[in-house]
Amino acid sequence: MVAVVALAILYFSAPPIGYIFPNIMNYDCRWNVLARTWLDENGNGIWDKVEPPLSDVTVKLSNMYEGKTDAKGVADLSQPTGGSRCARDTTVEVDVVVPPGFRLTTPQIITGDWADRERFQFGFVRISINTTPTPASTSQ
Repeated sequence: MVAVVALAILYFSAPPIGYIFPNIMNYDCRWNVLARTWLDENGNGIWDKVEPPLSDVTVKLSNMYEGKTDAKGVADLSQPTGGSRCARDTTVEVDVVVPPGFRLTTPQIITGDWADRERFQFGFVRISINTTPTPASTSQ
């Protein structure tokens, strides 16, 4: 009987879970969005598993959240959300900041369903910057 009374006191005196973990009560679901960046060695805009990842590339989710790719070339942009944005067909935009010395082989902004985890892929090729001056024309 004492254990039941102690449990009842603890239950009724504890704060609601939203006070302990405020984010639990505020969100209905999560957007599970991954972005991948890689060195597109053949320049075809399609990631081949043998092509190396690019790390430390900034990617943005619907201009609200941003992250950097890790050593595997992946940025996890997953975010808690709620309401109508929980629908599986909710569209999100992922865009990438092109690092110096590279250009894209894929679109810079990719729009799609937040649940389509493999859609947001960005390929890059290195660009060479010609530092050798071009001789001036000497035509007369």
